[in-house]
Amino acid sequence: MKRAGILVATILLALALAGCGASSEEQGSEEQTPAQEAEDNEVTIGGFSIEGPSGREISVPETTAEREDVEEYVYSVRPIIEESAVDLSRFVDPSADLQNETLTVSFGVEALEEARATVEAGLEDLQQLDPPESLEPVHELLVAAYVQGLSAYDNVIDAFESGDLDVLRDAVQENLPEIEQLTVEARSILQELERAQTVNSDDQAESRG
Repeated sequence: MKRAGILVATILLALALAGCGASSEEQGSEEQTPAQEAEDNEVTIGGFSIEGPSGREISVPETTAEREDVEEYVYSVRPIIEESAVDLSRFVDPSADLQNETLTVSFGVEALEEARATVEAGLEDLQQLDPPESLEPVHELLVAAYVQGLSAYDNVIDAFESGDLDVLRDAVQENLPEIEQLTVEARSILQELERAQTVNSDDQAESRG
């Protein structure tokens, strides 16, 4: 059985990528000291905020990590995020109706339950990871985004099952932006991690000023 819901547009967040690093004018044949090598191997992550469809602003804490740690973490979280932090349209194929300048969509609760199960599986996979200490603040933020998204799914599904169209309308209007917020946050964090693992030492120095 299908009931009416409200279509909420996804707001995508674009993150600025690091610019091209200038070539060094220092003598290239000089060997780096261990301290210089360690500094070149460190990358800075975060230090910005994310605002998604719900209007909730999330601050990504700035942290410094070893490049190898970032690469290993990205290798672990990328498939989880790509599989579970997806637009709701992947699961919902709504039929739309425009009446009195109001757009409504109808879809089955089964689609929401399938989407919820995917997010729940993603959360469980994230909770099983053991990130390096330097990346724990980022990991905790990612886990929190999944917890918030899962709660939003639960609210909408409960409203469906209530059979009350007013309750359903209010739940959809309040929680669908939160569901889309999960996608924005998770993919923005992944994009920042991918940027950090590929940035070179010159770019890193310039970004620090």
